[in-house]
Amino acid sequence: MIDLENLKKLINSNQSIWMGILNLTHDSFSDGKMYLDFNAAYRRVIDLVFHGAKIIDFGGQSSNPKIKELNLSFDAEWNRVYPMIKHLRKIFYGKVLFSIDTFSPVIAYKLAEENLIDIINDIYSGEFTENYQNKTLTTFDVAAHFKLPLILMHKNSIDNNDDFIDEVINFFLEKLSLGKKKGAPFFILDPGIGFGHFGKSLSQILQLLNKETINKLKKLNTPILYGLSRKKFIQNLHPELEKSSERDFQSKILEFSCLNDGVHMIRSHKMPSEIQYDNTIL
Repeated sequence: MIDLENLKKLINSNQSIWMGILNLTHDSFSDGKMYLDFNAAYRRVIDLVFHGAKIIDFGGQSSNPKIKELNLSFDAEWNRVYPMIKHLRKIFYGKVLFSIDTFSPVIAYKLAEENLIDIINDIYSGEFTENYQNKTLTTFDVAAHFKLPLILMHKNSIDNNDDFIDEVINFFLEKLSLGKKKGAPFFILDPGIGFGHFGKSLSQILQLLNKETINKLKKLNTPILYGLSRKKFIQNLHPELEKSSERDFQSKILEFSCLNDGVHMIRSHKMPSEIQYDNTIL
């Protein structure tokens, strides 16, 4: 299993920690269907690691805003992630950390049981429950049982922009309190930048990108992860970038700004050295 002390040292080293995205999905907004084949997924992980990814985040269920409900069956999600992660784990174990992007406690449990993951990334922050082995599980329970770090994402919002950041802070305070009571050992906070299921307006997203907000989040004394790669709000700021794959350069500008302001980790489709910058220095 992951050595939490080594992860803490990495986070405290002032290095920029990059998490590479590998979507094993048919319907992700950016790269659905691209990595369903093992060889394609294998080559992508090689590229991500070569270009500096310290963590690979595997996802079998899309949170594409065009999908009204997140209700993929357990078997469908499991059949997407398990064979791929099992094969790739043998190749990359010890070279890069594996994260599972799921809100299913049973998916996380079964992967952790076989030592196939190092981190749980739950967009529902432990709110989803499933029955397994005559127990009701949340991802808090799985993180506690296997001593795994858990990424908590803020997915709610309010209409009043004046109280928005306070609502985000209070959400995390409640989740951290619950997680610690459950016995989960380590947390990473993701403010949930995006539209769709996460319900944030452009003005609220821009508040989250503000240095003052990042400083407030840092006062929670918990590592912070930002995932803004290729998101729709970038097109709102730059209407000419209609295709998600065209937003990598602007994603990097924002990602580096967040890192400079104190964010610890960035979840992204592309690593910095994969992007052509046209002689622009970031």
